Amino acid sequence: MGNSQTEHLRLAALHGYRILGTGADPSFDRITDLASQIYRVPFASVSLVDESQVWFKSHFGVNVQQVDREGSPSALVVEGSDDVVVIPDAKSDARLPHQPTIGGILVGFYAGAPLISPEGYRIGALSLFDTRPRPDLSVGERGMLRDIAAMVMDELTLQLEVKRTRETAQLLQASEGRLRTMMESAAQAIIGVNREGVIQLINHRAETLFDYSREELLGQTLEMLLPEGLRGKHVADRADYFAHPRARPMGLGQYLQGRRRDGTEFPVEISLNHLEGDGDAIAISFVTDISERTKMERQLRQSQKMEAVGQLAGGVAHDFNNLLTVILGYSKMCLSDLAPESPLFGSIEEISAAADRAAILTQQVLAFSRHQVIQPKRFDINQRVIETHRILKRLIGEDIQLELALEENIGEILADPGQVDQVIINLAVNARDAMPNGGRLLIETAALDVAEAYAVSHFEVQPGRHIMLAITDSGTGMTPEVQSHIFEPFFTTKTAGKGTGMGLATVYGIVKQAGGAIFVYSEPGRGTTFKIIFPVDTGVPDKEVELVPAIAKRNGVKTVLVVEDEGPVRKLVRKILEEDGYQVLEATNGDEALMLLDEHQGEIDLVLTDVVMPMVGGPELIARLRETRPGSKVLYMSGYTDRTVPLEQDAGAAFIQKPFTPAQLGQKLREILYPE
Repeated sequence: MGNSQTEHLRLAALHGYRILGTGADPSFDRITDLASQIYRVPFASVSLVDESQVWFKSHFGVNVQQVDREGSPSALVVEGSDDVVVIPDAKSDARLPHQPTIGGILVGFYAGAPLISPEGYRIGALSLFDTRPRPDLSVGERGMLRDIAAMVMDELTLQLEVKRTRETAQLLQASEGRLRTMMESAAQAIIGVNREGVIQLINHRAETLFDYSREELLGQTLEMLLPEGLRGKHVADRADYFAHPRARPMGLGQYLQGRRRDGTEFPVEISLNHLEGDGDAIAISFVTDISERTKMERQLRQSQKMEAVGQLAGGVAHDFNNLLTVILGYSKMCLSDLAPESPLFGSIEEISAAADRAAILTQQVLAFSRHQVIQPKRFDINQRVIETHRILKRLIGEDIQLELALEENIGEILADPGQVDQVIINLAVNARDAMPNGGRLLIETAALDVAEAYAVSHFEVQPGRHIMLAITDSGTGMTPEVQSHIFEPFFTTKTAGKGTGMGLATVYGIVKQAGGAIFVYSEPGRGTTFKIIFPVDTGVPDKEVELVPAIAKRNGVKTVLVVEDEGPVRKLVRKILEEDGYQVLEATNGDEALMLLDEHQGEIDLVLTDVVMPMVGGPELIARLRETRPGSKVLYMSGYTDRTVPLEQDAGAAFIQKPFTPAQLGQKLREILYPE
């Protein structure tokens, strides 16, 4: 205190309660226990502050009797004038000379409300502690903390009056009434049971959580609120708990399944405390419904799994595309050199056809892993649905009723139009296969404004304006187990030879690459809905670009520098280019290419480079090339790339996707080197 006279009067009021040095008092334990549960902190205390010490009359979660006043957060409450003192981060708060400890544990967060005597003096504090920093309390939380501090003062005053007189009935009733009010307003369900598991007390939240009335629960055993499979074990656990009672604070609780009146099960977290009274022991359970938290954790695990699978799939597809480039290139070259009647022609033709099919499969894998090169445009998704509608009518058959429900003026999205077409077709074909006896297929679009609350529970989606594309069938539906795997590559429920298992994996990758999210809603026998949410794009509409047709090879020898770290691919590309009449220089990596550029005195008309290479990659190589040879053309090639920099930031660059045929590579070079 700043004024010595005021401090003298404050200490007189404190000593008037005649409780210093008497140790912890169980009559305050119910208050600190309740405070710790309501605010979900591991420690709570009732402390009294004298000249040099802070005395703990009750403490939940820690074993401590007293600490020095200097540097104690409780002293700040007594010495200040705030209704509630909150220290979100005790490690860095300027009000404290050092980070405080309680029972040898470092304090990360502190909140305290003063214990104010009837004369208006601050004699101590009701305190909340956590080992980690936490946000400031809300206005409501501060008010509730003041109310609980008032309960402490009620108890102190009650004890003082008991010492002076036996006329305490009214004060006791008021204190217990406030305690009941606090219990009824708690966010957790509170259930008290005796040694036999018979429910002795509950609060309102327990009624609403389990959908039973108070009268239906009191006198029944707690096991009625558990799934049948857990009841036997819980009886044994309860007996063990009463034999060895101990506090189990929130955050260190036990995870169980609860069971509502209608039989539905839901995950809960249980914290426990043990109270002795009137010759009987009671275990107090604080029950928190963690359904939303469990859902978010499940979404996060699924997202991480899909990300890991995508990285693996993308890497495999990249390496496989290099192999396919060689197989496809040489097989096409052999076919062009052989007469159709040659005994080898048919065999090589089969090799070429198999390579073509494998190339399509790797493109699907790249789409899933979001390593596929895309050309995003801003467009109206309704128009894409209308365009694909014509194709779908032929694909799904006459026994399936196809309906469109398209909301107008919903905005535009930024994506690759061809890939969005693929999404619609893949989902429609999947729906067709789920309706072998016919049915109804509905394709819907709608504007969707994602609220903050929805985005919190669906972390794949950001708040704001979106466009929803939903495809619903009346087919066989899926079990939850199947739903948890449907977007994984090569997962399929179809019989052998009926599908590759890449359709939905491709859809997943395309949607994610466009910045969207996809959800599935399905039950066995009740059909399936795939709901896709794309963010609305508010940028400037894309200008239509007129495509320049390929032309025949012109006269004149052009010099091409080929940069590729895969030897077989580099050898094939050189052979293709030389047979087309180009002069070819080659480098095995970006460093070697830079040295060759410095040494070569003549013109280099085009650099054909892989995107991803060790050390110096394609984009870095081309950036260096622009400094010394700004007139050289650039053609990137890759089995995959999730780097859109070459196409977006280098207007003079083009791209060809591996695997490619000799004809495709030749056509691409003619378009670049001999434009109209």
